[in-house]
Amino acid sequence: FIDNLHVSTGNHDLKFGVHFNSFSYLNFFFFNQFGEFEFEDTGTRGTPTFVSALSNLENQIGDDFSRNLPFPGPDGLFNTADDVTPLADYSTREFGFYVQDTWHPSNQLSITTGLRYDITTLPDKAPLNDDLLNSQLALRTDVAPGDKNLSPRVSFTYDPTGEGNAQIRGGVGLFFGRFPSVLYSNSLLNTGANQVFLNCSNSAPFPDYASYAADPTTIPTECAGSGFAFSPNVNVFAEDFEYPRTWKASFGVDREIGTGLTLSADALYSTTSQNFHVQNANIRPEEFRSAVEDRPVSVPFDRMEDDGGFGFGRNLIERFDFNQALVHVSNAEARSWQLSLGLNKRMTNWLSWQFGYTFNDARDNSSYSCCISSTAIFETPTAGNSNELGDPGDERIGSWGPADFNRTHTFVLSGIADLPAGFQVSGIWRTYSGRPWTPMVDGDVNGDGNDDNDRAYILDVNNPADLALLEDPGDAAVLQDFYNQFSCLKENAGMIITRNACSNDFFTKLDMRLKWRGEIASGQAIEIIVDAFNVLNLINSDWSRKTEISQFGSSRNLLEMEGFDTVTGNFLYSVNPSFGEETAIGFRTTQGSAQVGVKILF
Repeated sequence: FIDNLHVSTGNHDLKFGVHFNSFSYLNFFFFNQFGEFEFEDTGTRGTPTFVSALSNLENQIGDDFSRNLPFPGPDGLFNTADDVTPLADYSTREFGFYVQDTWHPSNQLSITTGLRYDITTLPDKAPLNDDLLNSQLALRTDVAPGDKNLSPRVSFTYDPTGEGNAQIRGGVGLFFGRFPSVLYSNSLLNTGANQVFLNCSNSAPFPDYASYAADPTTIPTECAGSGFAFSPNVNVFAEDFEYPRTWKASFGVDREIGTGLTLSADALYSTTSQNFHVQNANIRPEEFRSAVEDRPVSVPFDRMEDDGGFGFGRNLIERFDFNQALVHVSNAEARSWQLSLGLNKRMTNWLSWQFGYTFNDARDNSSYSCCISSTAIFETPTAGNSNELGDPGDERIGSWGPADFNRTHTFVLSGIADLPAGFQVSGIWRTYSGRPWTPMVDGDVNGDGNDDNDRAYILDVNNPADLALLEDPGDAAVLQDFYNQFSCLKENAGMIITRNACSNDFFTKLDMRLKWRGEIASGQAIEIIVDAFNVLNLINSDWSRKTEISQFGSSRNLLEMEGFDTVTGNFLYSVNPSFGEETAIGFRTTQGSAQVGVKILF
């Protein structure tokens, strides 16, 4: 519901308004309810005892098995009628009130001031889990993250000549954003009393896929032999959780610099605080640091194993009662500034073109946006403590760096031409920077329970202490080749690499449209439209092919953790020969494609 009242008095235009949004959700997201087997390398690579993970998969020799199960009912048994059903049934309410005054002190100047007040409520709370509250974690499950925020804003526009051929504009304001409401369903579905987590670490049952497919109740509910099982995952919101807060300031100029030619320039700066993130409250603080890397590890040194395995639960504070205890917090930050330049030219009454350039520098310590709570941890590359985002500028210990979707340079050229016989042709040429990415380690070297969120230590090929971390000395030559290909590795030699230190290559794309319009009757017309996306790739599949090193794919893994030397206190690694391999990405409109449409106008 939105309702506005406009009042004009003298040289003031006033607007008063209210809005109300109501959303209802029903979410049955039962993550990993059918289970997951993991198959790993066994033995020592390069010796007769070595068996690859693929061979173990073929021979159905699983290493780990994990599964989420409904919390058992009073009978204490799984797969019975009284099991608790994980279901999030909830709603959100948003109330907004605003007032705005546009003042015209002269025909050339207008100044707009405004004030907005927003209230968000979530009336459906999760039940309080007393066991969690009374544990060492002392977390509440009944926190509903509502908020109240006041946002002031001011802007102006000025015509310096009074002839309408130039404009100066600017403004500053405070904006509050939502957090994805699906995150609240995560907390409703994981109170510690509606799901349990079965983890069979090094004790996976023998997989019987045919039986599981025929009857899901035969999927294992216990481990083979000893295994740490039935500890629930927990999702909660911090009691001091607040909504994202962004100050924005902008300044721009438009000016006609010739007949039909307009130049525009805009600058935008924004700073965000209180952005949403997730921490695992059930992870031990730093227990020790690996010797050469100086990387914090959350597992006691005397619990480390030669194969690099930690054993499930060795990094947990509350090892037996709970597994992950994910807390939604509001400690992430971001800064960005943009500069845009544009030229717009009307050549004739049938031909025009536009050119634009944008420089963008967006940095943050978390680009987490959605949708599973644990995503915030395993998608934010860390130097050791995955709960430590660090302050703005803290690139080494924290995770400050270019935002995941930052594109530093973007060039756009577009044009449209009206041709005889009802034809019109238009096109857009884009060239832009590739997204940033981070070289990673395949393996949980910080001991936080995640195998894919540790930034790689960049071994210095000229330092014998670094080369001693390689299980196979022959990998030094492979590493040297990668040094020659990727400058970001050389720049971080002898250090844990900073987040998003590397960048993908520029990409160029041409999209075109051909439209024909004809009259078919009085007051009626038909339009036939042909759209071609990435025309160069349509002509030749090797041209303008969109490929990149993914932020989340295996080709970003520079190192694979092979073990831990309990004598030297160092992790041992192998070099991933597939590091840096690009893969095709994107929707069909990114690669070459075409579509045809017909429109009837009445």
